[in-house]
Amino acid sequence: MKVKVCGMREASQITCLDTLGVDFIGLVFHPESPRYVGGLVRHFGHLKASLTGVFVRSSAVEILKTAAKFGLTTVQLHGGQDVETCEKLKKGGLQVIKVFHPAEEVLEKTRPFEHCADYFLFDSGIRGSGGSGKKFEWKKLEEYQGNTTFFLSGGISFDDLDSILQIQHPAFAGVDLNSRFELAPGLKNMDLLKQFINQLRS
Repeated sequence: MKVKVCGMREASQITCLDTLGVDFIGLVFHPESPRYVGGLVRHFGHLKASLTGVFVRSSAVEILKTAAKFGLTTVQLHGGQDVETCEKLKKGGLQVIKVFHPAEEVLEKTRPFEHCADYFLFDSGIRGSGGSGKKFEWKKLEEYQGNTTFFLSGGISFDDLDSILQIQHPAFAGVDLNSRFELAPGLKNMDLLKQFINQLRS
């Protein structure tokens, strides 16, 4: 099962997280977020994990420029970016994670993005502004019949481990972890993350 940890800000924690074998490390490039990387981020060329930039209402040109500056290999799109933007990012050599909110949107909306998104991410977000840190009703996942694999996000905590392991959806790729593993916005409890990841994959 793939693991993405989002909202990272500290260089030392990013390096430590990479040793835990996560697949994606998320950096938030949205100034209104409490996890906005600001000037704290630097180019991480040595990571095994895919360094992922999270963008809200940014154009393809802005995203590609930021990706080149910081060594991003994947981008996560919030804020209603269209298919054309997704296609431009793919042509620019980036993996694309497109976010949808099952509690608010019909999952049929994923279809136009099947050819240009590497993954979908289903979150209980505040539309146009990123995640809310709360769960949606996971039963809604049954409505998704697409071929693109997806990440589950939104308020996932250690207490959800058993429920996650019981998910049988054929397109379920993994989990996106953030606020429930934090000591403060952008500062993760690395011991708790390590325990969760080890148990998830054991």
